[in-house]
Parts: sequence; structure tokens; C-alpha cells
Amino acid sequence: MLAISTDLDQLRRIVVTLERAGAEVDAVRSAEAIAAEVIPHRYVFFSATNGEVGALDALVPKLRERAHVTVVTPRAELLDLTSYLRDDRINHVVVGDELESGVFVTAQKLLTGDIFGIEKYLPPGTPVHYARLRDFQGRGRAIDTMIHYSGYNDVLRIYATSKRDGVHCTSTL
Repeated sequence: MLAISTDLDQLRRIVVTLERAGAEVDAVRSAEAIAAEVIPHRYVFFSATNGEVGALDALVPKLRERAHVTVVTPRAELLDLTSYLRDDRINHVVVGDELESGVFVTAQKLLTGDIFGIEKYLPPGTPVHYARLRDFQGRGRAIDTMIHYSGYNDVLRIYATSKRDGVHCTSTL
């Protein structure tokens, strides 16, 4: 795995967390510091230390075709999230104060291949209910139920509208 952060303390935290998850880690202070045209690493953890979406601009052209990038950022609005996820290879965003937990869980998912299940991100003992959705109407009812019971109505409504309109969004709430 490759860790990238201009903030040395943040870089150290990411490296330690990735190693705790079982990864062998290379680390650099910026994408510009990488001399290769194509970064050989499949998994990249990129710190947008100040929440700067444009910080990825130097990284994206250097990513290999099957790379998986996790953005680590202290904050992100919905518009920031969609900007981070504009490239298909950028498929995880860890936001907020839970750097160690989010990076650890994401790294373990990638290393083990056990990629499904929101319960990995929730506190132990949090109830999770699974349902198999077989058709469009079932998905619509499930989204409506989540909106009804959620304290995040505005975020879920935006997400649900995007899903119904055929826009692919990935979001962990």
C-alpha cells in the first residue's frame, strides 16, 4: 500500500494504522514526489489534509488502471464527496476524526477481500438489518424506509434521489 500526505504527522498516523491492519506500506509526502509515470501500488491512501479536493489532480494521472484510492480528509461536504469520487479508482473516503478506525477498516477490507457489510464501520453491537432487494420497487421502498427512520433525512434524500435518477453514488452514512 502507498500512503501520501503533505502533513508528516498525518502520514505517520496513516502508515501506523495500515501496518496494524497487516499491510506493507510505502510513504511519500506528495504525488509529485513519485518519479514513476504510473504508480505500481494497487492500494493508495491519500490525505487531503485541508479538505482540498483539487489535491488529487496530481495523483489521478499517475494511478494504474486497477488502483483503489482511499481519500482521508478531516471534513467534506456532499459536493466535496462527489468531487473526490469523480474517478472510478477513487472509491473510499474517510472523513472526520475517526482516521484510525476508518483507515484500519478500509485497509482490512481491501487486504482480505471481505468488502461487504456496513457493520465494519459501526460500533460493536449496533443492529444491522439485511434485506435482499429484487426489483426497482423494492429498492424504492427500502430507500423510503431509510429516509423515514433516519436522522439524516436531507443527506439520504439527496442520495435516494440520485439513486432513483440512475446516478451511481457511493456513500456511507
